[in-house]
Formats: sequence, structure tokens, C-alpha cells
Amino acid sequence: MNTRLVRSTFFECIHRYENPQWDEQKNREIFGACFTPHGHGHTYKLEVCVSGPVAPETGMVINLKELDESIKAVVAKVAGKHLNFEVDAFKSKIPTTENLLLYLFGHMKEKLGTRVRLEKMRLYENENLWADHFADGVQ
Repeated sequence: MNTRLVRSTFFECIHRYENPQWDEQKNREIFGACFTPHGHGHTYKLEVCVSGPVAPETGMVINLKELDESIKAVVAKVAGKHLNFEVDAFKSKIPTTENLLLYLFGHMKEKLGTRVRLEKMRLYENENLWADHFADGVQ
């Protein structure tokens, strides 16, 4: 029997929405205030949901220190950065909340390996906008 565990953290970064294949007018029309010359920042909240059996010797699905270190290492790839210019993946991809979440999910899955199952991650851009990504077969 598996138990789900959710851990959250906050980080800040800057992004700008722009499709380089479009002219300025179309970028403004589609992206509105997110199409700005220098970008804008957010304080994101990231939730990481893992699952697995509770180990009888520790009473935990995963040691929180280990989970926190994994989350910190993944978040460090984007925290405090201008995504469009400082993160290679977003030099050719629009750093929307959805794309940022997919980027973080891939790195978190790699970091955790098979120790626990990464079931879901949720990324809040603010209190009324977030995106969820689920592992295959999870809802």
C-alpha cells in the first residue's frame, strides 16, 4: 500500500512571453502584458507529490531531508534567473507556467530516480493561476 506525500517550496524568477516567429503586434495581441521588453517576475510556489510504501523503520515514504535536497537542486536551475536568457531550455521555448512545470517535472523525476514515485507536481504562478502535471497513469 502506497502513501502520498506532498512538499512545497517557493522561488522567484523572471520571464517574458514572446514567439520570435511573430511580429511585435501579434505577440502583444496574444501575450498581452506578458510580452514586455524586460520581462516580469513571480514568486512561484511548487508542490511535489511523491508516493511509495511507508518504511517501517522510519515511518516515512522518503526522508524529508533527501526530498528537500532534491527539490532544492531542481529549483536552483531556475531560481533568481531570467528564464529567457539564463536557462538554455527557454532560449527556444516560451517560459509559460506550463512549460516551466514540465521542465521542473523532468528534472525532478531524474533527480528522484526510482526511490519513490513522482506522481504529480503543481506550480502556482500566483494564487489564482497554476498548472498540474501528472505522471503517466496518475490523476
